[in-house]
Amino acid sequence: MYFNKKKNKNKKLNSYICLVLISIFIFFIYLNINTKKSSENKIKNITKNSKNNNVLPPKPKEKWEYIHKLENL
Repeated sequence: MYFNKKKNKNKKLNSYICLVLISIFIFFIYLNINTKKSSENKIKNITKNSKNNNVLPPKPKEKWEYIHKLENL
């Protein structure tokens, strides 16, 4: 009887350790995927900003076109 209790404790302990290790493994996989996605987003934003810095913005249109038309009459 005494030996059976000890074996049951070992099985419970082993199952607990296995569960903890699996959960830690899954957590690290999640972190790895999450950091890859965020780094890809940062790279895309950087490339968009660098393209926009080389080109001037479009010339603004006049807000009050009717005033300009009246001046030309």
